[in-house]
Amino acid sequence: MMKQATATEPPLVIDRCPAGHGVWFDDGELHALFSCLKCGAENRVFSLLQDMFAARIQTSVKGG
Repeated sequence: MMKQATATEPPLVIDRCPAGHGVWFDDGELHALFSCLKCGAENRVFSLLQDMFAARIQTSVKGG
């Protein structure tokens, strides 16, 4: 795994496969990324990710 900082402010450091097989988020990182993104609900990719990870984001927010 490689550590890579996002372009958000503040930057988040996420784990990325050097062979391009995906990214991994530690607990709370996905919620933090969604909180930092500047795109609104009209962005289809942003909306899709929110829908896909809604349960996980809610769990992170509640501390679990």
